[in-house]
Formats: sequence, structure tokens, C-alpha cells
Amino acid sequence: MIAVQDDSQQWVKLNAPAKRIISLAPHTTELLFAAGAGDKVVGVISFSDYPEQAKQLPTVGRFDAIAAETIISLKPDLIVAWRSGNANAGIQALQRQGYPIYFSEPTRLTAIPEQLEELGQLAGVEQTANHAAEKFRQSLKKLHTQYLTKNTQQKKQPTVFFLVSQTPLMTVNKNHIINDVISNCGGVNPFADLPPLIPIISIEQLLVTSPSVVVATNSLLQQDGWSAQLKKLPVIQHNQVIYLEADHILRPTPRILLAMETLCEQLATKATVKPQK
Repeated sequence: MIAVQDDSQQWVKLNAPAKRIISLAPHTTELLFAAGAGDKVVGVISFSDYPEQAKQLPTVGRFDAIAAETIISLKPDLIVAWRSGNANAGIQALQRQGYPIYFSEPTRLTAIPEQLEELGQLAGVEQTANHAAEKFRQSLKKLHTQYLTKNTQQKKQPTVFFLVSQTPLMTVNKNHIINDVISNCGGVNPFADLPPLIPIISIEQLLVTSPSVVVATNSLLQQDGWSAQLKKLPVIQHNQVIYLEADHILRPTPRILLAMETLCEQLATKATVKPQK
């Protein structure tokens, strides 16, 4: 018997290692491959584009529109789902069918190696998964040593605003893993205590916080640029902006450390430059 506890605090139990796994989020696809279980994945959700092998797998719908009948036809013995992202109706239909479902939503960087190990247990690939987990922990420790102490020794920790969306204006709270990345780089999220995971805020709220740095994904550069309301921010007018690769920062997988390294490095430089009002 294999038993692990997932992010919904439920126990997932299997009589034997899973041989046919369905992944219902791009980040869970990535985690499964990183854990060494990629050859056991028989279906993925749309936008599961990393690693390259994932693009060749059958698609079982979108994260918010799961094709339950397609999933059932693939005869999975384990489903790995996104706790806050997947459509409840589709998940409930699969639960009624009795499929074991592992819910994933890492909210702290330290949860990523834990999930690699748990998925490794469920898929019977513990050796590869444990190695990937240890590699992640060592890389995180190295970044801590290199940047965290240096950035927190500043007289005042930089206020870091992470932009999720311009319209509506959205950010992250303390329960999102991006907040943990900011904290581990020595920054402070001014909206950490707002209740929703992805809060909607006003431009007035943002102006009051007077952030030291704005962090956005590089997809913003490929779209229409800054909205008229955000152009009012002195921090944007003076280019106190850090751009991160979207898939690196938005997916809680080992690649998030690539985004963290960029953020820590640039935060150490940009946060020391005070924009003129």
C-alpha cells in the first residue's frame, strides 16, 4: 500500500505504483516529468508544453473545462489535479467514479521538493524523484546564501508589487507561492494580507504603497505595454521594473528557481535606486 497526503489534506492511497497517470495542470505535468514519472503520463491538460515530450501526449481538455469522458477512456490509475484551478464539476465527476486524485498546489518553495517525493512514491520512481528533490533543495539553499542575507541587510526591505493582471488590476497574497519567492529574495509584498489568493486592487491602493519595484512577466512586453493608470506610478516611469519569464514564475515547479534567481539578483540592484517622484 502506498499512501501520501496531498494539498487538500486528503490521503491518496494506491495498492501499487501508478502506471497510467492523468495530469490536469501544466505545473503538475512538469512536476511528474521532473519526478521521473513522465513515461507513465497518458494524458495532459492544454498548455502542458514542458518538457518537450509533454506536447506529444493526448489532451484531456482545459484546466477549467475537464473532459471527464476522455479521461475515463484513458483508464488512469492516478489523476494529479490543481486544487484551486481545476473546474469542480469535472473533478467531482471523476471522484464519483472512484479515481484516486492527488491535489497539488504548492504555496511555499519548500513544498515543491516534497511534492516531487510524493509523486515519486505514487509512481514508483522514488530514486529519481528524491534526487530531483535534493537538487532543488540544494539550489534553493545556494540562492539563500547568495542573496537573502544581502538583501535583508538593507536599511529598509524593498516593497515589491507583483502584477498578475492590469485589467482588472490584480496581484498575489501571502498564500501564493510567488509571495514566498519575493520574501526569499528579501522583499515585502504590500498586499500579502488581503484575503483572496489573487486580490483585485485599485490604482489608489497601489499608489499608497509606493512600491520600490514592480515585477511583471515578460508577456507584458509582447502585448500592449503598460496601461494608462499604471503609467502614473513613479516606479514605472523610472523603469524600476523586473521582468520574469512567465512559465518560470507562474508555475510552482523546479523552474521557479530560475525566476527567483533573476528576481533576487535584480532586486539587489534596483531596490537600492530610489525613483524620483
